[in-house]
Amino acid sequence: MNSRDRSPVFLFCSGHRSGSTLLQRILIESGEIMVWGETGGALDYLFLASEGYRQMLGAGGDRFRFGFGGNGNQQRESFLAAGENRAHLWIPCINPPQQTIMRGFRRFIDELYAQSTTDLGYQRWGVKKVRSGLETALFMRTLFPEARFIFLVRNPVACMLSIKRHKWMDHPTDRKALDIYIAQWIKTAGSFKDADFGFHIRYEDLVADTQKRSALFDYLGIRGVRHDFFSRSRPKGKTDDLMKLGFMEKLKTNLKTADIAKYYGYA
Repeated sequence: MNSRDRSPVFLFCSGHRSGSTLLQRILIESGEIMVWGETGGALDYLFLASEGYRQMLGAGGDRFRFGFGGNGNQQRESFLAAGENRAHLWIPCINPPQQTIMRGFRRFIDELYAQSTTDLGYQRWGVKKVRSGLETALFMRTLFPEARFIFLVRNPVACMLSIKRHKWMDHPTDRKALDIYIAQWIKTAGSFKDADFGFHIRYEDLVADTQKRSALFDYLGIRGVRHDFFSRSRPKGKTDDLMKLGFMEKLKTNLKTADIAKYYGYA
C-alpha cells in the first residue's frame, strides 16, 4: 500500500456546472474514496480564520490581510518569561504558536471526515469545491501535504449555458446572474493557472479522453473505475430545458473570460 492509499483528495472546480459532481461520482465509483460535497464556504472560512490568527501573532508593524499584526508571538514569549508577574502583562493578542493552530485545523478537518468515511466503508476521504480558488487549495495543502489535488475546468460558455438552463441556480431572479457566475469562473479557473501542483484536467477531456482519465486515476492511486462508467451513469443533474444563451450573453462570456479561456484551449 503506497502513500496515496490513505491520502485525502481535494477537488477544486471552476464554478457551478463544471463537472464537479460527475468527478465526485467517478471517484466514489472506485470504492476507495468517499468524496464529500459542498461545504457552503466553510473551508474558505477556515483559511480566513487561519489568516486572522497569523495576523494576531505577527509583528505590530507588519500589515496582514485584515490589518496590522497584534504582536501575539512577542506577548507569548514575554508571558513565558515573566514567571509570577504574568497577570500584569499586556497580552491582548496572546495565542498558541502558529504550528499548534495549524495542527488544530488539521485535526478538526480530519475528525470531521475520516471516521465518517470509514463508517461508510471507504479507505480515503475527499471534498469537492466549486467556489474556492487557489488560496484555499494552498491552505489545504499546508494542512495535508500528503493530499492529492485535482483542478477541474470547463468551457465557460458551456458552464453559463448549463447554469441558465438550471434557472440561474441560486440567483433565479437576479438580472446580474450571468455576471456573478462569470466572475466565479474567472476567480476559480484563473487562480488554478498558478497552481504548480496537483492534477489539472478539463471536463471535456475527463469525459472523452481515456488516456487522460487513466493518468488521473494513476495520480490518485486508484484502480477500480471502469471507462464505461459514463455510458452506465444516470446523472440527475441534466435538464430538458433547451434554453440557449442569447447573443449578448455569449458575447459577454467570451469577452470577459477570453484570456483565461485561451490558456485552457477554449479560444
